Amino acid sequence: MVDTKRRGKPDVIVFDPKRKYYWEKSFWDVDFDETFRLVGLHRNGEFQPYQFEKRRPGKALADFKCA
Repeated sequence: MVDTKRRGKPDVIVFDPKRKYYWEKSFWDVDFDETFRLVGLHRNGEFQPYQFEKRRPGKALADFKCA
């Protein structure tokens, strides 16, 4: 989870399902309303997504907190 604006809430969540430090997807809260509307697709585990797709509307998970 990443809190790019230092608000105490994550606005980017990155998933590494195989736990190999190889990013596949990330979820982005571009409106800072805890909905994570965009999915970033990562090619070859790169840090920056090469493409974004819209995600279904709605809340991602309740009570997300940055550690």
